[in-house]
Amino acid sequence: EPPNVAGWVLGQSWFSTGAMLARMNFASTLAANQKFKLAAAATAARSSPQALVNYLLDQMTLDVDDAMYADLVSYAGTGGAWTGSDAQLQTKSSGLAHLILGSPEYQFV
Repeated sequence: EPPNVAGWVLGQSWFSTGAMLARMNFASTLAANQKFKLAAAATAARSSPQALVNYLLDQMTLDVDDAMYADLVSYAGTGGAWTGSDAQLQTKSSGLAHLILGSPEYQFV
């Protein structure tokens, strides 16, 4: 029950390590889900690491600063040349989901 008719106190008071862990577990579940294929959903974004990052940020409705964007693109582009293969999409979209949903920026969405 809310503490009064105004509802719950807004701001950072709702923020806890338990809630962050729950969001990280959600990212893990999303990436490993057998019914919802994250990589299949991202096939339209297979042209480049930037396209994949842009797609996932758009789906998660998150605006990030230039430094975080560069870090996400760097992660997506590591591990050899970008091919956009199904295996690469699966690995990178899963990892990016973890990074995005676990980011401090996402905690305030």
